Amino acid sequence: MNKNCSVETAHAGSTTYVFLVCIVAALGGLLVSYDIGVINEAIGPLKKHFDLDPVQQGWAFFSALLGCTALTLTFPYLKGGSVLTGLSGCTAPSV
Repeated sequence: MNKNCSVETAHAGSTTYVFLVCIVAALGGLLVSYDIGVINEAIGPLKKHFDLDPVQQGWAFFSALLGCTALTLTFPYLKGGSVLTGLSGCTAPSV
């Protein structure tokens, strides 16, 4: 199911494809917001337990957010695909 094709040729003029891309983008934004909310709620107990100053709190928040972002970007590769693999199984041609 892994074939080389471009998005323009595979889905030219498809309203359904645009709708699905919008849904996936909206769900991605929702999940990122949820991650930020969970990290924000975890900072309070971390501050109390480790007696963090404001700089250390910022570093802890940034590290957790960076970890979430790194996992999001690398997970498709861990499962054998690529970030550019879409619903049709198309991948970007190698450059």
